[in-house]
This record gives sequence, C-alpha cells and structure tokens, in this order.
Amino acid sequence: MDLSSISPTLLVASLMVAATPILLASIGELVVEKSGVLNLGVEGMMIIGAIAGFAAAVGTGSPIIGFLCAALGGAALSLVFALLTQFFLSNQVATGLALTLFGLGLSALMGQSYIGIKPQRVRSWICLSSATSPFSVRYYFLTISQSMSPWPWLLGFGGS
Repeated sequence: MDLSSISPTLLVASLMVAATPILLASIGELVVEKSGVLNLGVEGMMIIGAIAGFAAAVGTGSPIIGFLCAALGGAALSLVFALLTQFFLSNQVATGLALTLFGLGLSALMGQSYIGIKPQRVRSWICLSSATSPFSVRYYFLTISQSMSPWPWLLGFGGS
C-alpha cells in the first residue's frame, strides 16, 4: 500500500468529520455522568437517530426533515432509557448496554431496505458566493470535502 498518495489535508479533514459525532456524544455523556447517571446506551441512540434521519431524508427528499427525524429518533430511545432507569429504577449499566444492542440491531433491521440507495441531491439553498472564487467560504468548504460523503449536499453547498 502506497501511503504517499494520501493527502494530509484530506486526511485531517476526514478525521475531523468522522470524529465530530463521537466527540459531541462524549461531551454530552460527561455532563450526564456529572449528574450521577451512567448512560452506556449513547451509541444505540446515535445509530437509531442516524437511520431514522436517513430514512426520512430519503423518503421526503428533505435534509431538514431528515435532521429533525434523526433528533426525534435519538430522543425517543433516550426517553426509553430515562423511563427505565429513573421511573422503573432498573440498573443503569444493564439498561444502557441493552439499549446499545437494541439500537444496533434495530438499525440493522431498518437499514436493510436502504442498502444501495443514495439520497437525491438537493439544489443549493444557500449561495454564499461563487464556488470557484478562492475568497469564498464555499470554495474552501468544497475543496476540503471533495472526496467526502454527502455532507456538502446536506448542508446546502452542493449543486450549481
């Protein structure tokens, strides 16, 4: 494997994009643990939110609705965790691990029908300036994320 073909700029940008959701979840978990709750089900909540958002975005063609459904999907599983641990007083460790496994299994089941489906591209609704001008925010965003997945399209920077 030839490692010289890897662009350091794209590598750092890819690492930052990939690490952001985990970083945000871990910061939230730090706050929750400070209050005395051990929530090991964060990964399950994130993956349920991801599949709910993807399914909604593909179904409606709107990334905004997909984002809202992702938040609702994660919040629904977090509500289940809150009810089980705070109202029914179940063990937080066992409940969190069970919700992680439940979230991973349910997302795999729900995601089976979406294998190979790509969301339709949305026309840009934000136009900061020309994508070819090196003085525009859009130029740098597109330059850094050329080889990355649908984030430019979901954020409205894609299209012409």
